[in-house]
Amino acid sequence: MNSLNAHIAVVDNLGAIISVNEAWNRYGNTNGVLSKKTGVGSNYFKECERASREGITTASDILLGMKEVLADHSKDFYLEYPCLSPTEKRWFATNVTKFDSDEQLLVVTHTDISQRKHAEENMLKSQEKLKEAQTLAHLGSWQLDFKENILYLSDEGCRILEIYDTENRITFKEFSSIIHKEDLIFILAKIKESRDKKTDSSYSYRIFTKNNGVRYIYSESKFIFGFDNKATGLYGILQDITERKIAEEEREKISADITRRNQDLE
Repeated sequence: MNSLNAHIAVVDNLGAIISVNEAWNRYGNTNGVLSKKTGVGSNYFKECERASREGITTASDILLGMKEVLADHSKDFYLEYPCLSPTEKRWFATNVTKFDSDEQLLVVTHTDISQRKHAEENMLKSQEKLKEAQTLAHLGSWQLDFKENILYLSDEGCRILEIYDTENRITFKEFSSIIHKEDLIFILAKIKESRDKKTDSSYSYRIFTKNNGVRYIYSESKFIFGFDNKATGLYGILQDITERKIAEEEREKISADITRRNQDLE
């Protein structure tokens, strides 16, 4: 127990703490918790009740979880909770399990998960920024799993393709149904060619919208390879280039019109 970083205590069926490890005591001393409240001989149930009366809801949740495990209503109890201090924001995870003994004993652990939580928060912030950037650029991302034949899309990818599934996923068959038939043949041939050569690919195609309109999409894809060097899927980006395509067509029309007028003048 003393070799572990987790704060560990063994509690009997009445809540009395009968054993703790060094990390448990070290945390209590560092954070100004009196040993009589959380040390050996103190009652953890009563300490949780006191903290609960002071408005700490986590304490009542932990107390309820311990009693549920003692009564065999659940195999174990797990809870993640914030532990704020004036200098830093910390997170801990509590786990309660039955002690393998003839007596009714519980093992209660508190593990510092601050590093993981901060990483998760940073990841969420990065994801939000990525979503915002994709929306501004009308650029979405996607991944195709060959085994499941399922296409997974980012939020912006769903918006571009007008896919409103809450799980951001559609079958490749459903995806194929919204692609212009002439372009679908071209895309499948392009994917087969790049799959045979194990090269990346890029292509443009047309899709039909819900109101039977047509939009132009540009996509780039890369293959995902397994341990046996066989392709297991594709991932890439897709971008709505309809406005650019319409502008190009308008320029071509203007250019053709100017050329025709010049020919007529000649």
